[in-house]
Amino acid sequence: MKVVAAAWERRNLGLDVTEISLDRLDVEKEPETLKVLKEYMIPRRYVVVKVPTGAVAFLAQLQALGFIFLECQYSISVKLKDYVVPPRFSSLAESVSLEPLSDEKSEWLNLCRLIGDAMFTTDRIALDPLFGVDVANKRYKNWLMDMWENPSIFVTQIKYKKQNIGFFAETLDFETRTSHCLLSGLFKVCQRKGWGGSIIHGPLRLNMERKIEKFSTSISSNNLAVWRWYILFGFCIDNANYVFRYYLN
Repeated sequence: MKVVAAAWERRNLGLDVTEISLDRLDVEKEPETLKVLKEYMIPRRYVVVKVPTGAVAFLAQLQALGFIFLECQYSISVKLKDYVVPPRFSSLAESVSLEPLSDEKSEWLNLCRLIGDAMFTTDRIALDPLFGVDVANKRYKNWLMDMWENPSIFVTQIKYKKQNIGFFAETLDFETRTSHCLLSGLFKVCQRKGWGGSIIHGPLRLNMERKIEKFSTSISSNNLAVWRWYILFGFCIDNANYVFRYYLN
């Protein structure tokens, strides 16, 4: 069991947040694990619990305690040596260009402006009736500005025919030749135009040029539109967790 006091979430959600990740051994020790969870179930504390998939009997216990289901969270990846531009996207691929975000704070603030209040609509915060889309987008913009202060995170703007349509943020490990995408997306005005593959093709092409061998990210079961793109681009599921939350006002 991993317990994290997510102090950074107070500025985003206005609540004390605890994130608890369980492994299969925790699920097998159900009475002990439930006892620990109950210690965190106090008024005005938002508790997020991640549970390995398949533990359906344990999920019933969580629901009996008042936890509600938010999403399945999938860890996915693709080996870049196998990457070929999907035929469905090949006609658009040559029109996609990339531009690294500089370390000038003004550029990061402008990116936050482009995100606005409605770019991200399918994550667990946006869909949770306690919060909503505006809170979710504020949370992502705060996270992005935290990235500005972290030199190990690289943010790249995605352009389609010179129009700025989205971005992705990633960490790189040149020793293991891996890249992990932390956050990506198309700006609201650019969605539903068939450009969704750009946020996948862009980082894959860039990391092939870097000689990176594996590219990974995480995705929510609530985001079916993006799921279809990742399947099209050949991603495989490495791991999955159920995500529940508890809150008592």
